[in-house]
Amino acid sequence: ASPLIVKDEVVGVLQFRSRTPNAFGESVVRVVENVANHVAGSMANARLHAEVQSESQERTVLAEVGRVVSSSPDIHDIYKRFADLVKDIIPCDRISIGLMDQTGHATRLTYVTGVVIPSIGEKSMIGLAGSLNDKVMSERKGLIVQDLSMEELEKEYPPMVAGYRAGLRSAIGVPLVANDQVIGCLQFRSLSETAYTAEHLDLAERISGQISGVIANSELR
Repeated sequence: ASPLIVKDEVVGVLQFRSRTPNAFGESVVRVVENVANHVAGSMANARLHAEVQSESQERTVLAEVGRVVSSSPDIHDIYKRFADLVKDIIPCDRISIGLMDQTGHATRLTYVTGVVIPSIGEKSMIGLAGSLNDKVMSERKGLIVQDLSMEELEKEYPPMVAGYRAGLRSAIGVPLVANDQVIGCLQFRSLSETAYTAEHLDLAERISGQISGVIANSELR
């Protein structure tokens, strides 16, 4: 194994492994170091290029989301297009929007697309007690929930167990805030065990900021 070094910074490791006992001597180590020196710059450039492309795609999608959500006063008219767009930058198998009901004790599942959760469809009422929506809305900040067993989920977020049984393993929840008032929660869920990163959470919060006002106006209308 040899470090990959670019501009005096370690950016990775190049590793060779063999089934043969004692396969590598010092001469091979020197060769591997030379190879690592030659490829480190190219690998770093490839990574930088991929990051630039990803950032460019994110900016393009966010701009298009902004255009789409401002194209209609009724979010029902553009929800499918919105969902298709955000899937390009946030991996998800189900997207849902739950809005706070008038009692303040439940959310109404107003918009949903993707994996079907039996008994929890559009217009379903979901109690806030012990829910991801409750934590996200009360703390007014986004949250990632992933890499938990069903037993752990039952303890922390019981309402998410139905989705777990449907195969959904990861989730992002972000608050929807309009006129400085929390009106609901936007959720992304994935079949992958560890689908989400802090970058995905940041994107989800930016998307929430773009659609919250439109949703509030649509509901008022």
